[in-house]
Amino acid sequence: MIFRLPVRSLLFALLLPAASLLAPPARGLALSPTLAAPFSTAAGIPADEAAPLVVTLSPGNDAADVKANVKLEITFDEEVAAGEGDITLTINGAAQALPANGKDVKINKEKVTINLPGSFPEGATVSVQVPDGAFKDGDGNSFAGIAAGEWNFRVAGLTAPADDTNPTVADLSPADDATRVTGNAKLEITFSEEVEAGTGNLVLTVNGTAQNIGVGSDAVKVNKEKVTIDAAAFPEGATVSVQVPDGAFKDKAGNNFGGIGAGEWNFTIEPAAPPGDKTAPVVVGLSPANGAAGVAITTNSLEITFDEDIIKATPDITITANGADHNIFVGASGVKVSGRKATIDLVQPLPYASSVSVTVRRGGFKDEAGNDFTGLAASAWTFTTVDAPAPDDNTPPTVAGLSPADDATEVAENAKLEITFSEEVEVGTGNLILTINGTAQNIGVGSDAVKVNKEKVTIDAANFPEGATVSVQVPDGAFKDKSNNNFGGLAAGDWNFTVKPAPVPEDKTPP
Repeated sequence: MIFRLPVRSLLFALLLPAASLLAPPARGLALSPTLAAPFSTAAGIPADEAAPLVVTLSPGNDAADVKANVKLEITFDEEVAAGEGDITLTINGAAQALPANGKDVKINKEKVTINLPGSFPEGATVSVQVPDGAFKDGDGNSFAGIAAGEWNFRVAGLTAPADDTNPTVADLSPADDATRVTGNAKLEITFSEEVEAGTGNLVLTVNGTAQNIGVGSDAVKVNKEKVTIDAAAFPEGATVSVQVPDGAFKDKAGNNFGGIGAGEWNFTIEPAAPPGDKTAPVVVGLSPANGAAGVAITTNSLEITFDEDIIKATPDITITANGADHNIFVGASGVKVSGRKATIDLVQPLPYASSVSVTVRRGGFKDEAGNDFTGLAASAWTFTTVDAPAPDDNTPPTVAGLSPADDATEVAENAKLEITFSEEVEVGTGNLILTINGTAQNIGVGSDAVKVNKEKVTIDAANFPEGATVSVQVPDGAFKDKSNNNFGGLAAGDWNFTVKPAPVPEDKTPP
């Protein structure tokens, strides 16, 4: 028979004859805790009490771009067999259980393979949990399991279609055929997608004289969708054209921009200002007005009126609603000028209940003599928008109080009848029914006997007989709230009371 005795946290195997267990221990028998080696089993092999451990997982934890038809594999440091419990497989948040001893789990010595009924969805996020005891070694030692977060991977996503679309121009600045462009204007091309420099030379022609600008030179800057071309200041009144060759720019997929041909991008520079006019244009009107309140969110444009005819240069306008930038127009095309008026077209509604400020920076507009408008600070043009409408009221009014109260006694003969509602009401249609000692009478809700004051309705009735029994009925729809929700009414038995009886005459009869 074998005993296992803990001695200073060491486990020893003690071989004793069975007969010795029936006799008292021999005097002086002791176990030394300083033994150099553990006792052995009957076969001379140390006892296995070590649980199986994971050597590898396939796919590995946090693996990406895993094939959709992958098999899940766990390799242990020793041979294992199926235990008890369910393996939990979670795909895009949806969990499914696979019994560890089921048909989908195959064991071959140290390797466990989990076969799925089908493939994983493309791009799926997968996690695997294995409970304690799902697998065990030949000595019955249970595998401790794989907890949440210890085995996760992502399946390869859908293959994006090949990009064979060439980038196109979304905007030019200055715009084609623009006039009175400032002499220090930068040339900007905004593309339909991100681009990078290709090969070739841009051709910049000023008053008929052409110059080449290499797309790889310092004069050409590419920032995502935008290309900026730095050129020397243009002469006053100059005629300018820009040509861009095919392949000067390309997208990330290598698709070439088709170019800008002769005559497709032209503009003229502002001529020299005539002598004499040195006065900048001044604002004489704003719409909405500065300080306006309750501005409709359906407002689709803002207007600035000047004291003289103006010309659009390069407007730089910012609109903020409650302190956050509000995207109101796209490029200079969102601003239109006609005579003395500049119109800013909004491309999305203004938000409800917002404090809106408009900033117009210097140089966005100028007069015919070239004098720059000095701009508007944020505090110079502010307004507030209308509050959001209240949600629909679908709740009918209810009774908050009755006077006299239901089942009241000793009520005064001249008592007025009062109903206090949960909200303001108004007269609807129908007749109140007042029953006194079994005799009913109708009182029209629109008659002079019925008064409505906000939440309170007062019903004037003639004095009640002493000791009378009174009941009041109110039909559905007799009163309604401001949203036309009908009061449900007071049915028979909902409002009853009795009037104070006549006093008992003094008994003056002698005994």
